[in-house]
Amino acid sequence: MTTFEALSSRRHAYVEAARENGFEEGLRKLLADLYPDNAHFIYELLQNAEDAGAHEVVFDLRADGLEVKHDGTRLFDLQDIDSITGIGQSTKSDDATKIGKFGVGFKAVFAYTQTPVIYSGEHAFAIHDLFVPVSVKVGARDAWTTFWFPFDRFDKPAARGQRGCCYTSGNLTEDASFPQQHSVNCMHDSGGRETSS
Repeated sequence: MTTFEALSSRRHAYVEAARENGFEEGLRKLLADLYPDNAHFIYELLQNAEDAGAHEVVFDLRADGLEVKHDGTRLFDLQDIDSITGIGQSTKSDDATKIGKFGVGFKAVFAYTQTPVIYSGEHAFAIHDLFVPVSVKVGARDAWTTFWFPFDRFDKPAARGQRGCCYTSGNLTEDASFPQQHSVNCMHDSGGRETSS
Protein backbone atom coordinates (compact mmCIF):
# COMPACT_ATOMS: atom_id res chain seq x y z
CA MET A 1 0.00 0.00 0.00
CA THR A 2 1.17 3.49 -0.81
CA THR A 3 1.23 6.62 1.37
CA PHE A 4 -1.20 9.52 1.08
CA GLU A 5 1.57 11.73 -0.30
CA ALA A 6 2.56 9.16 -2.94
CA LEU A 7 -1.09 8.74 -4.00
CA SER A 8 -1.50 12.51 -4.27
CA SER A 9 1.67 12.79 -6.35
CA ARG A 10 0.59 9.94 -8.65
CA ARG A 11 -2.87 11.51 -9.18
CA HIS A 12 -1.28 14.91 -9.85
CA ALA A 13 0.97 13.37 -12.52
CA TYR A 14 -2.12 11.77 -14.10
CA VAL A 15 -3.94 15.12 -14.26
CA GLU A 16 -0.89 16.81 -15.80
CA ALA A 17 -0.59 14.05 -18.42
CA ALA A 18 -4.31 14.37 -19.24
CA ARG A 19 -3.88 18.14 -19.68
CA GLU A 20 -0.80 17.72 -21.88
CA ASN A 21 -2.72 15.31 -24.12
CA GLY A 22 -5.89 17.43 -24.27
CA PHE A 23 -7.97 14.85 -22.37
CA GLU A 24 -9.04 16.93 -19.38
CA GLU A 25 -12.11 18.52 -20.94
CA GLY A 26 -13.20 15.20 -22.43
CA LEU A 27 -12.92 13.52 -19.02
CA ARG A 28 -14.99 16.27 -17.41
CA LYS A 29 -17.66 15.99 -20.11
CA LEU A 30 -17.76 12.20 -19.88
CA LEU A 31 -18.20 12.32 -16.11
CA ALA A 32 -20.88 15.03 -16.38
CA ASP A 33 -22.82 12.96 -18.94
CA LEU A 34 -22.78 9.73 -16.91
CA TYR A 35 -25.72 10.72 -14.70
CA PRO A 36 -28.74 12.59 -16.07
CA ASP A 37 -29.66 13.57 -12.48
CA ASN A 38 -26.84 15.92 -11.48
CA ALA A 39 -27.51 15.40 -7.77
CA HIS A 40 -27.05 11.63 -8.17
CA PHE A 41 -24.09 11.85 -5.80
CA ILE A 42 -26.53 12.15 -2.89
CA TYR A 43 -27.46 8.50 -3.46
CA GLU A 44 -23.76 7.62 -3.61
CA LEU A 45 -23.29 9.28 -0.22
CA LEU A 46 -26.19 7.30 1.21
CA GLN A 47 -24.61 4.11 -0.11
CA ASN A 48 -21.31 5.13 1.52
CA ALA A 49 -23.13 5.67 4.82
CA GLU A 50 -24.87 2.31 4.49
CA ASP A 51 -21.56 0.55 3.76
CA ALA A 52 -19.98 2.27 6.79
CA GLY A 53 -22.74 0.98 9.09
CA ALA A 54 -24.36 4.37 9.68
CA HIS A 55 -27.62 4.71 11.59
CA GLU A 56 -27.99 8.44 11.00
CA VAL A 57 -27.24 10.67 8.02
CA VAL A 58 -27.55 14.46 8.16
CA PHE A 59 -27.80 16.69 5.09
CA ASP A 60 -27.17 20.36 5.90
CA LEU A 61 -27.92 22.47 2.83
CA ARG A 62 -26.43 25.95 3.06
CA ALA A 63 -26.33 28.91 0.70
CA ASP A 64 -22.67 28.20 -0.08
CA GLY A 65 -22.64 24.38 -0.10
CA LEU A 66 -23.88 21.05 1.19
CA GLU A 67 -22.55 19.26 4.27
CA VAL A 68 -23.33 15.56 4.63
CA LYS A 69 -22.44 13.68 7.82
CA HIS A 70 -22.98 10.13 8.98
CA ASP A 71 -22.25 8.15 12.12
CA GLY A 72 -20.86 5.06 10.41
CA THR A 73 -18.24 3.09 12.29
CA ARG A 74 -16.14 2.21 9.24
CA LEU A 75 -13.93 5.22 8.56
CA PHE A 76 -11.99 6.06 5.40
CA ASP A 77 -8.65 4.39 4.93
CA LEU A 78 -6.03 4.91 2.23
CA GLN A 79 -7.66 2.32 -0.04
CA ASP A 80 -10.94 4.28 0.12
CA ILE A 81 -9.09 7.50 -0.77
CA ASP A 82 -7.45 5.70 -3.70
CA SER A 83 -10.87 4.49 -4.81
CA ILE A 84 -12.74 7.79 -4.45
CA THR A 85 -10.04 9.73 -6.33
CA GLY A 86 -9.75 7.20 -9.17
CA ILE A 87 -12.00 5.79 -11.88
CA GLY A 88 -12.88 2.14 -12.03
CA GLN A 89 -10.94 1.46 -8.82
CA SER A 90 -13.92 1.11 -6.53
CA THR A 91 -13.54 -1.03 -3.44
CA LYS A 92 -17.04 -2.25 -4.39
CA SER A 93 -16.13 -3.42 -7.90
CA ASP A 94 -16.58 -7.10 -7.06
CA ASP A 95 -20.07 -6.55 -5.63
CA ALA A 96 -22.69 -6.00 -8.36
CA THR A 97 -25.28 -4.96 -5.73
CA LYS A 98 -23.38 -1.84 -4.67
CA ILE A 99 -24.27 1.54 -6.16
CA GLY A 100 -20.60 2.55 -6.46
CA LYS A 101 -19.37 -0.62 -8.16
CA PHE A 102 -17.95 1.17 -11.22
CA GLY A 103 -15.90 3.66 -9.22
CA VAL A 104 -17.31 6.74 -10.94
CA GLY A 105 -20.44 7.59 -8.93
CA PHE A 106 -18.77 9.97 -6.51
CA LYS A 107 -17.46 11.99 -9.46
CA ALA A 108 -21.05 13.27 -9.88
CA VAL A 109 -20.26 15.75 -7.06
CA PHE A 110 -18.20 17.72 -9.56
CA ALA A 111 -21.44 18.86 -11.20
CA TYR A 112 -21.73 21.19 -8.18
CA THR A 113 -18.26 21.64 -6.72
CA GLN A 114 -14.66 21.88 -7.81
CA THR A 115 -13.19 20.92 -4.44
CA PRO A 116 -15.11 18.45 -2.27
CA VAL A 117 -13.66 17.97 1.21
CA ILE A 118 -13.82 14.75 3.25
CA TYR A 119 -13.15 14.29 6.98
CA SER A 120 -13.10 10.69 8.15
CA GLY A 121 -11.03 9.14 10.91
CA GLU A 122 -7.42 10.24 10.63
CA HIS A 123 -7.95 11.61 7.12
CA ALA A 124 -8.93 15.14 6.13
CA PHE A 125 -8.53 15.97 2.47
CA ALA A 126 -9.92 17.92 -0.46
CA ILE A 127 -10.08 16.57 -3.99
CA HIS A 128 -8.64 18.91 -6.61
CA ASP A 129 -8.86 18.50 -10.39
CA LEU A 130 -11.29 15.53 -10.08
CA PHE A 131 -8.54 13.12 -8.93
CA VAL A 132 -5.92 14.72 -6.66
CA PRO A 133 -6.30 14.25 -2.87
CA VAL A 134 -4.77 17.17 -0.95
CA SER A 135 -4.47 17.22 2.85
CA VAL A 136 -6.40 19.94 4.66
CA LYS A 137 -5.84 21.24 8.16
CA VAL A 138 -8.61 20.63 10.65
CA GLY A 139 -9.43 21.74 14.14
CA ALA A 140 -11.48 19.80 16.63
CA ARG A 141 -14.34 17.83 15.08
CA ASP A 142 -16.68 15.01 15.98
CA ALA A 143 -16.14 11.35 15.08
CA TRP A 144 -18.64 11.37 12.21
CA THR A 145 -17.55 11.07 8.59
CA THR A 146 -18.23 14.47 7.02
CA PHE A 147 -18.36 15.56 3.39
CA TRP A 148 -18.35 19.28 2.48
CA PHE A 149 -19.36 20.29 -1.04
CA PRO A 150 -18.88 24.02 -1.55
CA PHE A 151 -20.91 25.42 -4.45
CA ASP A 152 -17.76 26.85 -6.05
CA ARG A 153 -18.21 26.15 -9.76
CA PHE A 154 -17.78 29.36 -11.73
CA ASP A 155 -20.22 28.13 -14.41
CA LYS A 156 -22.98 27.10 -12.00
CA PRO A 157 -24.35 29.67 -9.52
CA ALA A 158 -24.65 28.51 -5.91
CA ALA A 159 -28.43 28.94 -6.02
CA ARG A 160 -28.64 26.39 -8.86
CA GLY A 161 -26.57 23.90 -6.88
CA GLN A 162 -28.73 24.48 -3.84
CA ARG A 163 -31.95 23.88 -5.84
CA GLY A 164 -30.63 20.61 -7.31
CA CYS A 165 -29.48 19.28 -3.96
CA CYS A 166 -32.65 20.45 -2.23
CA TYR A 167 -34.85 18.67 -4.77
CA THR A 168 -32.96 15.38 -4.52
CA SER A 169 -32.51 15.39 -0.74
CA GLY A 170 -36.17 16.36 -0.31
CA ASN A 171 -37.21 13.21 -2.17
CA LEU A 172 -35.10 10.81 -0.10
CA THR A 173 -37.89 9.77 2.22
CA GLU A 174 -40.13 8.96 -0.76
CA ASP A 175 -37.48 6.93 -2.59
CA ALA A 176 -38.21 3.20 -2.30
CA SER A 177 -34.55 2.31 -3.01
CA PHE A 178 -33.35 4.09 0.14
CA PRO A 179 -33.01 1.82 3.18
CA GLN A 180 -35.70 3.14 5.54
CA GLN A 181 -34.13 1.68 8.69
CA HIS A 182 -31.84 4.73 8.82
CA SER A 183 -32.58 8.24 10.02
CA VAL A 184 -32.13 10.97 7.40
CA ASN A 185 -32.32 14.62 8.39
CA CYS A 186 -32.36 17.37 5.78
CA MET A 187 -31.62 20.85 7.09
CA HIS A 188 -31.37 24.36 5.64
CA ASP A 189 -29.43 27.47 6.68
CA SER A 190 -32.14 28.35 9.15
CA GLY A 191 -31.27 25.23 11.11
CA GLY A 192 -34.84 23.95 10.95
CA ARG A 193 -35.36 20.38 9.94
CA GLU A 194 -37.08 19.97 6.63
CA THR A 195 -37.67 16.21 6.48
CA SER A 196 -36.93 13.19 8.61
CA SER A 197 -37.47 9.47 8.33
